Amino acid sequence: MSICAAPAKGHILVVDDIQESLKLLATLLAAAGYRVRAADSGELALALVAASLPELILLDLGLAGMGGLDVMRRLKEQKESWDIPVVLLSAAREIEPRVECLKLGAVDCVARPFQGEELLARVQSQLTSRRARAALEAEASALRLANARLHAEIAECRREAEAVREARTFSSTSKLQRSDDHLAAAQRIAHVGSWEQDHVTSEGSWSAEALRIFGHDPATFVPSFATFFATVHPDDRELLNQGLGRLIRENTSYDVEHRLLMRDGSIKHVHEQCSTTFDGTGRPLRTVGTVQDITSRIRAEAQIKLFRTLIDSAPDEIHVVDPATLRIIDANESAWGKLGYTREELLALHPQDIDTSDPETHRTAGAPPLNDGAATFETCHRRKDGGTFPVEVMIRYITLDRPYALAIARDITERRRADGEVQKLQAQLRDQAVRDPLTRLYNRRYVDEAMERELTRAARDQRPMAIVMCDIDHFKFVNDTHGHLAGDEVLRVFAGSLRSCARDSDIACRFGGEEFLLLMPDMPSAVAYQRAEQLRTALAAAPITAGTAVIQITASFGVVAYPENGETMDELLRAADVAMYEAKLAGRDRVVLGPIRTASSASAGSATTRAGVADQCAVRSTDMSLRV
Repeated sequence: MSICAAPAKGHILVVDDIQESLKLLATLLAAAGYRVRAADSGELALALVAASLPELILLDLGLAGMGGLDVMRRLKEQKESWDIPVVLLSAAREIEPRVECLKLGAVDCVARPFQGEELLARVQSQLTSRRARAALEAEASALRLANARLHAEIAECRREAEAVREARTFSSTSKLQRSDDHLAAAQRIAHVGSWEQDHVTSEGSWSAEALRIFGHDPATFVPSFATFFATVHPDDRELLNQGLGRLIRENTSYDVEHRLLMRDGSIKHVHEQCSTTFDGTGRPLRTVGTVQDITSRIRAEAQIKLFRTLIDSAPDEIHVVDPATLRIIDANESAWGKLGYTREELLALHPQDIDTSDPETHRTAGAPPLNDGAATFETCHRRKDGGTFPVEVMIRYITLDRPYALAIARDITERRRADGEVQKLQAQLRDQAVRDPLTRLYNRRYVDEAMERELTRAARDQRPMAIVMCDIDHFKFVNDTHGHLAGDEVLRVFAGSLRSCARDSDIACRFGGEEFLLLMPDMPSAVAYQRAEQLRTALAAAPITAGTAVIQITASFGVVAYPENGETMDELLRAADVAMYEAKLAGRDRVVLGPIRTASSASAGSATTRAGVADQCAVRSTDMSLRV
């Protein structure tokens, strides 16, 4: 199949075996900026998915050959394609396969006929949701990596600090050189340097690691407070001055984090500690300090803070559950905000405290769900005040330092409301498609489908089925004399009379103009004749008031039944038409039973059109205005 142009908005596979519908969908999506591939069979769709994975699939349930349900099963069975969102295209009658596909993991269903703007909105919503989940998983992976690195650095710092302490212990021994070597190695490993300042002689010394941290060349560096402050970030110098001043004046400890501005313009973060020795008069003698490069830790903390900000800014609820205890151990701001709890209150709850679904659903958080550790379902969340709202929950089972269950819940209240409105509108459209707008009776299109269905049932169960065809006498005279508004009122009143004499199982239809039809399943012709006679008598006895006019109407009726008057829809309609015209020929305002079908009449009738029957009757009649 052809492939549309490929802007970077999204890659969609459309699967439909109706070429007109396939072309319409591909054109609509391509015009909206999507890359579209099209398949007119389930086999081709699977081959295209295997060749290149789309971001979303529009799947027609009514595919010939390999049906939409089979395609859905194959997609969910394959590891590469199980998580591709699938939006179903289905007719209203395809209820069972639609439900099965939704159970298998279809994310949405669009009923035919569909609105283009609605379809595009649903496609964009699903693509946005898929990409957001992918971004969240990538961010979670980055957080896990940052956490692991931070733990490793902390452990390394502890080991390095221990090495420093051991080095200081060895410094009091006679093996001074060996201790110095060990100290230098420990400082290099821990990224911790040391420095010393003699306040009496103004001499100082820096370790090799301290020089490396500050970016000084050991061959040219002259230790002094001036060279030290030259590297400190200008915005942090006052902070250090105050700390060092308190250290000298008050003999307090000095423990501060600050920044260094390197020669290449880069920024380093360091942690400094130092202490001062004083003589008996309180005069400072010597200050010894350490400096540790904590740039990696600060960056990791910034990444964690950024990630936390992103999580708390997410509009969806995000819960982290301990699979062992089924306790909520973390949640974002949207979670406790939407549910009406404080963070502390929410972290004291279990999933079943906020989820109205059955306990079996909650147990899915305690073990890896299906589909490579992920599961999606819809449920309702309960607020602190007792109110509930519908949500779509995705649970993913992950392992970091230990197993966790990550649950992302999206409020689908608006989607449910929109779906309800769409279903209501579709029901109205379906009703308008099969109803006559003036009389609210079924139209010709509906009765043709119903008659085929009832004929099949009658043949299967060997039951009768009657048809009453009726035509209002002299209706053109009513329109010409009293006007079309009065004519419309006559049609509405006649339709009401026809509806009132029908059973719940009968189908009343405006067949065209002033002609009506009543389809009566499980009804023999004799009983149908009696019903038609009752309707004829009631019409003749009840004048119709239309404005200031009082109109007396009559009608002519033709009654036929399956199987004696015909076995197909065309045969029965022809027989009913002939019977109704016989009633017209006999003087109108009467009911006539159709002719009994014989082998010869069936053969002749198959070549006779409805217009031909009318012409035959017109020739036999001396009145050329039978239809008025």
